[in-house]
Amino acid sequence: MIGRCCLVAAAFVGCGPEVPLPIADVHVVLTGPGTVQEGQQATLSARLEGEPLEPLMVALHTTAPDRISISPSTFMLAAGAPVAVTLTTTVDVDVLDEEATITAAADDAPAVGVDLTVVDRTRVDRLGWPVTADSRSLENGWVYAWPIEIGSSVTLDRIGVAALVAGGPVRLALYRDQDGGPGPLAVGMIIGAEEALGAFEADLIDHALQPGHYWLAIRARSGASVPMAQSSGPECIRHVPLPNFTDPWPPVFGASVCATGRPAAAVLVVRSQF
Repeated sequence: MIGRCCLVAAAFVGCGPEVPLPIADVHVVLTGPGTVQEGQQATLSARLEGEPLEPLMVALHTTAPDRISISPSTFMLAAGAPVAVTLTTTVDVDVLDEEATITAAADDAPAVGVDLTVVDRTRVDRLGWPVTADSRSLENGWVYAWPIEIGSSVTLDRIGVAALVAGGPVRLALYRDQDGGPGPLAVGMIIGAEEALGAFEADLIDHALQPGHYWLAIRARSGASVPMAQSSGPECIRHVPLPNFTDPWPPVFGASVCATGRPAAAVLVVRSQF
């Protein structure tokens, strides 16, 4: 706002009321990176074009607030003094790229936006034995375990039996290797699901796993018949049975007898970043 004054004979004789200065030619310009990998940061630049009389208050917004945070999200923007804004993206559990728009709003200036693609870096792998050959009846209360290799740092997302035939429910767990056999429990919770028929996977609270040798364990109730994988290899059976199907998984696998056998058609679903 400025005052409008009149000149008469080179002297001020009075000033009129303040009137708005048209600033239709003043606008905010956003320059963004175009893409940013999830879990990473990127810089967006905001500047003014035109001839504003004073700095403008600018507020930035995103169409994906759960995936992108903005800092600073509000700031004063003056001509000739661009502001650098940091965009920080989160890591989600899917494997899809996501599109978002960053919008700038300022008083007396038109709103503008810039598009941003969050490039997904999540990789999902299914470890285990999803291909079946025939079925096998498991002894009630006994625990069976088969070795499984995890080659890099991952997050355990789901665990399950690839195909379960009628005969009773099963439970699954993951044990760490100890001296070539199943040792301490890797995930300190009962994991699995009770299904009488059909393929299933049980969602887990995310659990970080380091590279190494593990043992995928299974136990059944009432002599459930489960599909077995085509491949064969080491198999360890817990020598002391668990009397009740609902008993917690023991913190250590315990005494076992190991021989050659075929694993149940079970899988681990893990996530990692590339």
